[in-house]
Amino acid sequence: MNQEAKRIEITSTDDEKPQNAVDASDEIMEFNQRLNNISPSTPITYFLVTLNIGIFVLMALNGYGLLNVNPAIAVDWGANFGPMTLNGEWWRLLTSTFIHFGLVHIAFNMYVLFTSGRMIERIFGSSHFLLLYLFSGLTGSMTSLLFNPYVNSAGASGAIFGIFGGTLAFVLNKKNAVPPDVMLEHSKSTGIFIAYNLANGFAHSGIDNGAHIGGLIGGICLGYLLSRPLEFSARNKLFTKQLGLACIAGVVLLSGLTIIITHRNDHVNAELHFISADAHLRKDEVKVLDIANEWLKKSGKSAAANKLTADKLDSEVIPRMQKLYDSIANPIVDSDSKYFELQSALVRYLSDRLAYYKLASRTLRTNDYALALETKKYLKAVENDLEAIKNINAH
Repeated sequence: MNQEAKRIEITSTDDEKPQNAVDASDEIMEFNQRLNNISPSTPITYFLVTLNIGIFVLMALNGYGLLNVNPAIAVDWGANFGPMTLNGEWWRLLTSTFIHFGLVHIAFNMYVLFTSGRMIERIFGSSHFLLLYLFSGLTGSMTSLLFNPYVNSAGASGAIFGIFGGTLAFVLNKKNAVPPDVMLEHSKSTGIFIAYNLANGFAHSGIDNGAHIGGLIGGICLGYLLSRPLEFSARNKLFTKQLGLACIAGVVLLSGLTIIITHRNDHVNAELHFISADAHLRKDEVKVLDIANEWLKKSGKSAAANKLTADKLDSEVIPRMQKLYDSIANPIVDSDSKYFELQSALVRYLSDRLAYYKLASRTLRTNDYALALETKKYLKAVENDLEAIKNINAH
């Protein structure tokens, strides 16, 4: 009888859950309930995912490609191309965070953003989450330039690292009263994601770890300032104060990064300026040549037509060609730079092209035979210059 009682007692004890497991389960349920009450919807996450995918689809429809993408089109759409960004096109710091290099790139980023972003948005609140995402994207883009000013970078990974960094700052902040088991779970998952992706970035070329690190640091800093307890009155009380502090801190941090990345030696500055000018030349020159050819076709019919063409060359073509020449010719890169030969060839080409239009204008006004012969010599020189540039680019 005693043995039977003992057996029953043992069986009964095994069926009971440990008290600490029950307490932990209750804490997690209570935490999730608070989260649902505070922020039941996640419109910003859905908006960001939709925007990223929509931009990728539009780029694909305009010849970008799906798997093997065209980097030049990415630059046209706003990728963080260092030479252009650092020469005044600062908007690329933000637009680049919505551009991706292929289907696999965007699929992975949007999967992570969609699966994790919804919970993180509920933790911070939609407005704070959007600020955290955009700020992290900017710090990621700027740190990418700090690592490599010649970079052609794009993607939402810097912003995604930022929201994970913000989450880490939130769960580790004791004021937010996050249950230990919840803190441990999210700290582990966030830490694993961050560690794996940073290690993968350092192990493989072509992955922009600068953006990852910059986004992570920016997210941790701003996430700490923006995190609020999951309780209505406390969150509302802190909203204005935290938002103000976060904006001030954000401006200070971005200003500091701007000062750092814009202070480079003259050699690098000259190269970056030339690369940017060369990229713009390829598009801007076509517009100038189209205008010139359109008016030159109208010449030869009468003295009045010749004068009108000469006027258009002087007013619309030559000033624009001079501007293109100035952008390429100054400053000159160092003679040991890999861009020195190309810059020299482009300077010769634009100089000959400019001289050709000036002589063509004078010839049309004077009908001077000697000037006409000299004009043909410059036209031949232009053809030789183009062939030289083609050979340099081929190598």
